[in-house]
Amino acid sequence: MRNAGRVRGVVIAVVAVALQGAGLSGQEPATCTGPTSRDPSWSPDGGTLVFTSDRGGPYDLWTLDLGTHELRRLTESSASEFYPRVSPAGREVAFTLMEGGTQRVAAVSLAGGEVRLLTAPEDDAADPTWTREGRLVFSSARGGSRDLWEMEADGSDPRRLFALDGEEWAPRISPDGGRIAFQSDPEGDVDLFTARLDGSDLRRLTNTPGFDGLASWSPDGRRIDFYSRALPADTGRDALRASWLTAELYVMAADGLELPTPLTRNRHRDQSPTWSPGGERIAFTSCGGGNLEVWMVDGSGGDGRPVTRVPTEAVRADRLPAPEDSLAIVSAVEGYVRGWRDGDVARLGEVLAPEGVIIWTGSSGVRTMTFEEALANRRPNPGFGEPWRLEALRVVDGRMAVAEVDIAFGEGEGQYTDVLTLYKTDGRWWIVGKAYSLRRGG
Repeated sequence: MRNAGRVRGVVIAVVAVALQGAGLSGQEPATCTGPTSRDPSWSPDGGTLVFTSDRGGPYDLWTLDLGTHELRRLTESSASEFYPRVSPAGREVAFTLMEGGTQRVAAVSLAGGEVRLLTAPEDDAADPTWTREGRLVFSSARGGSRDLWEMEADGSDPRRLFALDGEEWAPRISPDGGRIAFQSDPEGDVDLFTARLDGSDLRRLTNTPGFDGLASWSPDGRRIDFYSRALPADTGRDALRASWLTAELYVMAADGLELPTPLTRNRHRDQSPTWSPGGERIAFTSCGGGNLEVWMVDGSGGDGRPVTRVPTEAVRADRLPAPEDSLAIVSAVEGYVRGWRDGDVARLGEVLAPEGVIIWTGSSGVRTMTFEEALANRRPNPGFGEPWRLEALRVVDGRMAVAEVDIAFGEGEGQYTDVLTLYKTDGRWWIVGKAYSLRRGG
């Protein structure tokens, strides 16, 4: 029997006002094109992200080593895999597998290997997450309504946690294991709730027309971040699509006694946030760069940056290296641009080879200097690299790459083209040479 009338409105209509007022900075909604990377999940040590991507064809699971920038394909099948979650021990990844119109909970070793199916097609199971003890909590429509269930990591001993009015899905367990956050639609509108694992002490955290969900607990269990998409007054197809493209991230007190505050405010379709194990960063999905990619932002909010971006339209496809090398090369180029702009010699030291040489050509002729000489006099230049664009990327022989980058200086200061030569040693790409010239302005 479903528990009627137990939804307690902890945060009421004022929350709806707070959420609907965000994301209206006047920017046009971002339009997502090209390959997609989404649904990030952290390893317990904070060193690896697991995410979903169709960069190789169907939606498969990939891993990104945040230290080496190594990109690795974890699954490869005709099915589509979504919403991965790494186990507390860091050895397994549970996820939703979709194939032939059905969805199932599955798992695979973080080291790779055979995919294990944990539920039957008729269970219509999805959205797995882990308890501290290593069991799986997920949503399932077995029995006719979508409720939250629990089972052992091998798929055995399934049992319903609780059933409420409406449907429940996207569960997330609090760090202390005492509560569960989830999204539900008891009145036809999707809002964010928490409860104890037996369904008691139910709290409604949002009451906003539209969609609030895909939550994540902060490591100390005191805050919850989530994504919100306001429902427009016009429910026509175009208006609904526009609302989808302007989703934003919010953070609020886990007890619901404080108003949500925005983490992002950019109309870039931000969604699927997840805290790093130490709480310093939040990984999420965003369309801010044109493609739907995994981004990172400080735990307190601010400007995010993409971490899975692989160039597409800006790179000549016939000379595009392997995805793993593309990601590492672009990361080195981005580190170079940002470090030069900010005067961050430490950042530059991570991507510039000590023996590198800069060649500059312009109206005064040709000048050369070493990277060491250039860094000795490096000063911040906030206008540098705003904006910048990777025009072409090619690998000469598997160990040497050339990247052509357009960089605009501050207004009236001109635009330059940098040609960066990179070399791969010990599995890492280094910028070993730079040639640049003034293109226009000045």
